[in-house]
Amino acid sequence: MVMAKINANTHVLMDGAVKVYRRPNSKKWQTNFQIAGHWIRLSTGKFDLEGAVKLMRTRIRLLAQPKSMRSIIDATQREQ
Repeated sequence: MVMAKINANTHVLMDGAVKVYRRPNSKKWQTNFQIAGHWIRLSTGKFDLEGAVKLMRTRIRLLAQPKSMRSIIDATQREQ
């Protein structure tokens, strides 16, 4: 897993496209990234850094796929 550590609670991955961080007084990891010029901030819902990073790599990979492929993947995941 290649990521840069800014400090104990902030890590960047995917060449800086995604930041995973933990806010003071929070046990869950947060993330922010940019889509079409808009910054998105949300909770990963994960308590461990490895889980948060894995989740964000998967989400970003899905977002990079063509819309039709994302729809197929979303439908498949809902069926499971």
